[in-house]
Amino acid sequence: MSNNIHIANLLTTLRVVIVPFFIFAVFGMSVFSKAVALVLFGLASLSDYFDGYFARKYNRQSKFGEFLDPLADKLIVGGAFISFAILPDLLVPLWLIAIILSRELFVTLLRVAAIRKNRPITTEFSGKVKTAVQMSTIIVILVLLLLKRILIAKEMSLMLQRGPDVWVELFGATAGLFLYCIPPVLTAVSALLALVSMAQYIGKNWAFLTRKKS
Repeated sequence: MSNNIHIANLLTTLRVVIVPFFIFAVFGMSVFSKAVALVLFGLASLSDYFDGYFARKYNRQSKFGEFLDPLADKLIVGGAFISFAILPDLLVPLWLIAIILSRELFVTLLRVAAIRKNRPITTEFSGKVKTAVQMSTIIVILVLLLLKRILIAKEMSLMLQRGPDVWVELFGATAGLFLYCIPPVLTAVSALLALVSMAQYIGKNWAFLTRKKS
């Protein structure tokens, strides 16, 4: 295996290793922890770009990388969205997260079945758009959480407040409610694109999915 493949796989593995530290930081109560969460997700996003860059530049791929790369994306994206649904700071419905995770589970199982039959599945355009929107959504939400934590650090009386009230106190009625609604709206868009992407994968691989075992 060439050094180029080693570099790409190392970056992908790094993305997997980051996941637990990222989730731990998301649940942290300090400004520092929220900043760390944002930085870690930024590093994961960069590693996702560069491992693909090395694979494309040198036109070299490995079965390990083909499987681990999308799995690493699903782990950190899924971990982020589940964390957002649990955090009391945000209004992110769990059923939207269930849609996103169901799509990821379906595509992962489809890829595993295809790899076993030496029929690798390429990433569809809708999948790339879905990933870009999800990554952007997570970054926006992380920035909002960091901004909220910075402002709360200056207004300690708001530390125990939850829901839209704290956003209204920090940003005013109109801006506060608008910012409070951004996470669920962006998550809903991500869930919709997940459904569209899953439909495209099903359509493109229908013959494979319905083929009877010989």
